Amino acid sequence: MKTIQPNKYILADENTGLIISIGRYHHNNTWEQAHELLQKEDFFMPTISNMALVSRLLKEKKAKYADGSLINKSEQKRIFNDIYEKRDPYRAEWLDADFKVINEVLYINYNHRLINGVLKPQNSEKLEDYLMKDKEIDLNSWLNNPTSQGLPRANIKEGDFNYYAPMKDNNSVAGLRAGADRSNLNCCRVPFYSIDGLGVRRAKIFQ
Repeated sequence: MKTIQPNKYILADENTGLIISIGRYHHNNTWEQAHELLQKEDFFMPTISNMALVSRLLKEKKAKYADGSLINKSEQKRIFNDIYEKRDPYRAEWLDADFKVINEVLYINYNHRLINGVLKPQNSEKLEDYLMKDKEIDLNSWLNNPTSQGLPRANIKEGDFNYYAPMKDNNSVAGLRAGADRSNLNCCRVPFYSIDGLGVRRAKIFQ
């Protein structure tokens, strides 16, 4: 079990005690490998909703460390830009969202846990009120008003943040990505993809 250093984590939700790491870990691993590595350390992978919440706190300069102390505004800006700013080097991270087509209906599976060595979602829901097509959207509009499942809403404003919708004819997972050319929320990622710049944040209920 990893010892928690409060200044290495953001307090995402004061009611539940959810914390999410400032840094990314376990680079160059597939989506499932990242889950397994996190859970061996007694952590789990953040969902899309978790990261939208943390990002909004950072954007509004309201983010706190795990011990409840306010993070310096310049550090909040640095963390936010590390996720979303268009610049080199390439940065990307897995999110806990697995999209499956069941009887021609698209579902989101999340809160995955290893049970007897098998990765299983604790939540499985029909996708609702979400943007069903790829589109350049307004980042603030997404962060300020995501769906209950964390996705951009169908009527979201246009902008310069790229959104790639879940594929209706394929199984896919989610991740965030930023580089010199674009930043995006990608919900049609191939789960067995891996690259050096792709990591994952640690999440945990901290009390």
